[in-house]
Amino acid sequence: LLTHGLPNHLMGSAGSPLISWRDLESMKGQLAHLKNVYMQSCYGDSLSADWMAAGAQSVIGFRGMTANFFFYDVLLKELTRTDGQIDRAFALAKLDFKLIVQSELAYSSFIPALQNTSLDEYLKEIDFPILHLASDSRR
Repeated sequence: LLTHGLPNHLMGSAGSPLISWRDLESMKGQLAHLKNVYMQSCYGDSLSADWMAAGAQSVIGFRGMTANFFFYDVLLKELTRTDGQIDRAFALAKLDFKLIVQSELAYSSFIPALQNTSLDEYLKEIDFPILHLASDSRR
């Protein structure tokens, strides 16, 4: 979910209501088919337990405000290398993030321009999302 967020809420498109923990609570146990949820939004992790209760097998979200817009790309690369093993891909993405961002021109030139800071400062201050796994998702 590539959207803005507030604690316990996701923001939909303009003119749409917020998606809250109450909305997810109303789906409790109904989303057993939902394999992974990735919330790029600020405060996405505040909804992780609600997604898990709704049935998601894994949920990734940021604890507070975030400027780490690039982790998802790195995670997707690792998911292809690990044959979709979300916990392994997540761990590798966290390890590889700095190296990938520093070595690929698209990131190393785009990040300083977008964040108005040096790449080193960005990497020093970056936060990573939190991964939550359902007990049976390690099969």
